[in-house]
Amino acid sequence: MLSACLTASMMMPVGAQTIETTSQVLSFGSFIAGGGGTIRMTPLGVRSVISGSVILPITAQFPQGSPASFTVSGTSGLTYAVTFLDGTLNGSNGGTMTLNAFTCSASCTGTFGATASNVSVGGNLVVGSGQAAGSYTGSYTVTVVYN
Repeated sequence: MLSACLTASMMMPVGAQTIETTSQVLSFGSFIAGGGGTIRMTPLGVRSVISGSVILPITAQFPQGSPASFTVSGTSGLTYAVTFLDGTLNGSNGGTMTLNAFTCSASCTGTFGATASNVSVGGNLVVGSGQAAGSYTGSYTVTVVYN
């Protein structure tokens, strides 16, 4: 059994008026590697296998995972764009996995309003064939650029 959980490293341009607060980390929950494949977590929290033969237990005793969630805020009327760099997870018993293909709720772009905007983030986790069992943790980079 494997589980994967990631935290985001936030980056802002110098002088940015944007503030990010992570309220939930991206987690892929528990799964069995099987022959490997790719697990998808959507920004809405729907987890599925999109390729390969990874097994996703669906009982309450196994964590199901969750999308990441953070807020962005800045000067009202300015636009922003959220971008991501792929991440790597390291296992407690060896092995690595890659996180890529990030998606945002609604859009990864927007216009700052009077209140902070919530952004939910999903992505793909690439699981190797015979991936070592254990807990995997890692990080990925989120950049918020404003105009």
